[in-house]
Amino acid sequence: MSLNCLLANTDTCRYDCSRCLTGRTHRKILSVRGCAKVKNPGNKALLPRLPTSKTPDLIVQGGKDALLRVLDRRNLSGKGGPRHVGGGLQTLPTPGGCALLTQPTVWTDPASQAVWVFVDDDCAMGAYQVVTDAAGGTTLKRAWTVKVKATTPIIAGNVLFAATSGAVLALDLRTGTQLWSSAGQHAGGSIGGIHWESPIVANGILYCADENSHLTAYGI
Repeated sequence: MSLNCLLANTDTCRYDCSRCLTGRTHRKILSVRGCAKVKNPGNKALLPRLPTSKTPDLIVQGGKDALLRVLDRRNLSGKGGPRHVGGGLQTLPTPGGCALLTQPTVWTDPASQAVWVFVDDDCAMGAYQVVTDAAGGTTLKRAWTVKVKATTPIIAGNVLFAATSGAVLALDLRTGTQLWSSAGQHAGGSIGGIHWESPIVANGILYCADENSHLTAYGI
């Protein structure tokens, strides 16, 4: 089955819909393959292909209802055809039980090839391991939670970076242990308050803007 699909949230009916293209990508959208009903859908993350899973092509979708949903990209509704809703493979709470407005971040551990998903909701930051059992069933298992409200995290050099109001944090990906803070004594200065600002990394430099109209850079 082709996966040349456009995945889109529709605010009017609160669905996460897969509108699939036929043949070349410039042709018009012809049909809706299926919809997974999500209240106030937020951002989604596509997982890498999971070759040992019965559902190897998955999405993790969050929303304002403080829930994460694991969805099958090939069969969003679970009904195997268009004009159906529902069909999530797993539903679980966000790390802090608060609304999710940020983008989940996905990482493949280079040592074990395990897939991880990192989520920042309005109350906490958390990590989930993607686990596939012997029968091919795939679920998210929470690995750690830190009571920090941050914007969308990024990964550079196998370290998780996230911005909070007043500081950029570096965390251990596997444990959530804080490794560094821009608010620390030897960091050279920190950022101001933030709203939606998230860090980016380019050429070994981390950049983060803040609500004071400052752009701060750190070598990593």
